[in-house]
Amino acid sequence: MQDEIRAPKTARDALLIELIGDLGVLHDNIKSLPEAINQATAGSIETIANAVEEAEKTASKLSESIEQKKEAVLADLKTSVKQTLDEHAVSVFSELEDKVNGLQKRIATFELSDPKSRRLNIILSCTLAVSLLLSGTAIFAVYSAEKSTIADLNMIISSQDKTSTK
Repeated sequence: MQDEIRAPKTARDALLIELIGDLGVLHDNIKSLPEAINQATAGSIETIANAVEEAEKTASKLSESIEQKKEAVLADLKTSVKQTLDEHAVSVFSELEDKVNGLQKRIATFELSDPKSRRLNIILSCTLAVSLLLSGTAIFAVYSAEKSTIADLNMIISSQDKTSTK
């Protein structure tokens, strides 16, 4: 008897039975909601996981590419610096070699004086000769003046001797 379905006696009972039935359906829907959410988000999560994995692979490839480019640039820079230093060293040593060869040639031919210094040597020699001539003239003038002064003093002394002996 209890298993028999009772027919509602009033409209209120019918509404309550319908409400309880709707609550049961709602309860079943709520219980199945986590599974539905898992199914709905599983595709999205899988897509996000795949995207993250692809991003990691891309970042790894970029990192490797950057490292390779860095190594290539460093190698080019080292080569460029070495080549520049070699060229500079060759030019400096070439200039030094030319100067040393010129000095060796001058030493071998006993041409030790610099052609530009010959003019200076001539000017200095002329200046020395003129200064010696002027110095000699000045000394002769002083000697002559003193000689005449000494002669005048001798005359004065001898005239005083004559007057004092008289």
